[in-house]
Amino acid sequence: MSLSRLCTVMGVISIIAVAGGPRRSLAAVQARGKGAPQPMPCADLNFLLGQWDVFNGQGQQVSDVTWTAGPGNCYVTETWKGRNGGKDWYCLMAYSHEQRNWSYLAASPMGARLRFENGKMQGEELRFDEMDVTDRTAHRFSYFKKPDGTVREVTGVSTDGGKTWKDRPDLTWHRKK
Repeated sequence: MSLSRLCTVMGVISIIAVAGGPRRSLAAVQARGKGAPQPMPCADLNFLLGQWDVFNGQGQQVSDVTWTAGPGNCYVTETWKGRNGGKDWYCLMAYSHEQRNWSYLAASPMGARLRFENGKMQGEELRFDEMDVTDRTAHRFSYFKKPDGTVREVTGVSTDGGKTWKDRPDLTWHRKK
């Protein structure tokens, strides 16, 4: 077999592996309910899609944000444009049908990055958890869908393995008109 043919075969195998294999397709996951309508887990983030103005607790705008969904909505990208001295961030959230949760990875042009795992919808809250193994600090990060259409972003830090939490100041997201 030629090297180019081998690379093509390996590429197809890699794509199948990344997609979770033929038995783990979205259709297969949805079909597990034996005909009953199943919730679309990739629709969890639909409430975030679009353009937002983000404000801190003092009412100062800290960012313009745009969320865009990929095909099937099982991944979304976030472009966070810092305002009033804030940093820019570029983020990706991806859903795993196998693990039934979301991952969040953010990077700044200055080389900073954030990673949160185990994102799950709990009522009107999308919550992520993360443990920094270098300093044994636990972090949690949530988006709350509010009845008035805004989104509340809350982050917390624990230095005792999650027994107690210190919340950082909230951010409030207002959909652009």
